[in-house]
Amino acid sequence: MVRLKILSDAGCQSCMEEGEVETSRQFPLHYLAFVRLRLKHLDSLTFGKPEDIAETDISRLNKFVTGAKRFVDL
Repeated sequence: MVRLKILSDAGCQSCMEEGEVETSRQFPLHYLAFVRLRLKHLDSLTFGKPEDIAETDISRLNKFVTGAKRFVDL
């Protein structure tokens, strides 16, 4: 989102740990803040790699992203 100039800071928006840089993989695959939501919509606590989520139905992914409200302010 920094490259797209949507955000000016690459810091992790969910864990807010100093020095932690947010990557495009963290939100859908690993963020602990979204474990329950990931389990509810994607039937998994976490995903090891992007390929693991590639087979997921797009409507389920949409429900996960919408439910996380991660991009509401953008």
